[in-house]
Amino acid sequence: MTVQIGDWVQGHTSQGELVHGYVESFVYGSGVKVAVVHSDHDEAIGHSASLRAGKYKALPESGLEDAQACKSLIDLALATRDEAWFAELTDRLRGMAAPAAPETEADRRISYTNRLGQYR
Repeated sequence: MTVQIGDWVQGHTSQGELVHGYVESFVYGSGVKVAVVHSDHDEAIGHSASLRAGKYKALPESGLEDAQACKSLIDLALATRDEAWFAELTDRLRGMAAPAAPETEADRRISYTNRLGQYR
């Protein structure tokens, strides 16, 4: 199994924690150092973990089939302050946007949108 820096992996640490994250670097002796994004041990999230060979597997690449996946990656680009990736993802999201149905006069007068949805 060959992984590269930046590839997403899932595996178990020597303490038995299940972690999901991306490869930060390689560890001497055929292991990898992973930036933990999800884990069954909440305190591991946001930290790095070392995984030995045979204790992790590479995750398949997922495409950007829907707008929600693209928005999630935009959040990640903002968190990592990757301006070029952010610009690429926002351009892709704009290309995905379906044309909105025209608003009626009644919709403009009595509806508004908040974080929970649209209120009428």
